[in-house]
Amino acid sequence: MRKFVFSFLLLSIVILIGISVNAEEKSSDYDEEEIQLMQSQMLELVEEGKEEKIGELDLVQKYKELFDNNPQLFSEYLSSLDVTNEEKVSKKLKEANEGSRDVTISSTESGVVDENIVVMDDGSFFKTTSEIIKLDKPEDVVQPLIRNYFGSYRNVHTSTFYAALYPDPVFQLNTNYELSRSGIEITSTSKSGTGSIFPYSISPASTSIVKKNATSSGSFARAKGDYTLNGIGTNGVAIVVLNYELRTQLNLDYVDAQKVVYTVRHTEYD
Repeated sequence: MRKFVFSFLLLSIVILIGISVNAEEKSSDYDEEEIQLMQSQMLELVEEGKEEKIGELDLVQKYKELFDNNPQLFSEYLSSLDVTNEEKVSKKLKEANEGSRDVTISSTESGVVDENIVVMDDGSFFKTTSEIIKLDKPEDVVQPLIRNYFGSYRNVHTSTFYAALYPDPVFQLNTNYELSRSGIEITSTSKSGTGSIFPYSISPASTSIVKKNATSSGSFARAKGDYTLNGIGTNGVAIVVLNYELRTQLNLDYVDAQKVVYTVRHTEYD
């Protein structure tokens, strides 16, 4: 009987030691110094315009495998980053540029008109871009050799988070609008281009027109997008990591016979 009790106690001690060792191993599943090095390597590639090479980084591959196999750990890690902390991001944006970026352009211009990388104190970061796409061809007016640049345009406001998995979440607000001698009119919005891969999800996500028309100098039209970034927790249950907002505002400067001059303003967490 004593021998049985002693064996039982010994077995219990071995089990407890095993649990303790496993707990210690789990708590050190990712190394903070490695994470910071990985983020700096990712940032360097993004600054060089080589985002497509992020997936080739050894540390990205290492942590992608780790987090793919442990989505609960990934959700905890993601929640710990400055880049998913609304208060910290808002503060950083205000320090950098009052939380908004103004780019004055005319209807003769298209392409990427603004690009901004925001680096947080812990090394996590995100990039925003603004692109103007002309949806139709400029039309000729009555006067010979004179062309106007009124018509249909789209502003693509994109914010990409860089954390550990590549590709990381992309939030996108598309604003379609008309430029005419009457000014600016937003005709529609969409979230097309917004996306994520497991273990992220972006849901719900919606866009809307806040103010439709800008018809006089100094007035504006505005669109916004609202997004919820989730991580996948235990048993596949979504854990809300971040509520995110994008706004695109089109400020009318003036209209002349050939073009509209306006300022594009982008904000996050306004």
